[in-house]
Amino acid sequence: MAFTMPNRYPGDCKGCGRAVPPGAGLAVKTNGSWHTEHLDCEEWAHEHPAPAALVKAVAAAPTGPTPDVAAGRYAVLDPVDGVLKFYKVDRPTEGRWKGYTFLKVYASDETWPIRDHTHRDLILTAIAADARGAMERYGAEIGKCGRCGRTLTDEASRARGIGPDCWSMLNEGRGTHGRNQAAVA
Repeated sequence: MAFTMPNRYPGDCKGCGRAVPPGAGLAVKTNGSWHTEHLDCEEWAHEHPAPAALVKAVAAAPTGPTPDVAAGRYAVLDPVDGVLKFYKVDRPTEGRWKGYTFLKVYASDETWPIRDHTHRDLILTAIAADARGAMERYGAEIGKCGRCGRTLTDEASRARGIGPDCWSMLNEGRGTHGRNQAAVA
């Protein structure tokens, strides 16, 4: 079984031998070793077709700065495999990592970092398209507040996916996405 993701490093295409620049093509891991492939290489497409969603996601990958997403928890379809996944965005406001954006995917009660920059930016772009909706969906699906992560105990909070205190903060304009990031953290 092969593991495929957007390519981050230069290399030669396994199928045709032509150069694949960083950020183009695919990185594929088969039998424990990695190789690079073009998205449209005729030589390998018949034996290892790239998933259509991955090809589309790589082609649509953002080229600008990382999308501005507030700290919180979100539920969106993964742009690469089309599966609903749950994410946590951390944005430290002090210390060594102040100003950085970290993205983690939930796997049961644990989180795992998304280290691939292209994949991370694709996910953050999907979140940024409807950040409030993604935050509310997280809460409604998981039963924990999409902003702070506390368990939602009353019916109204569960229905909207955000607890009463966070709901008030978001609706007062404090902590609204893209405005006052420190208030959301």
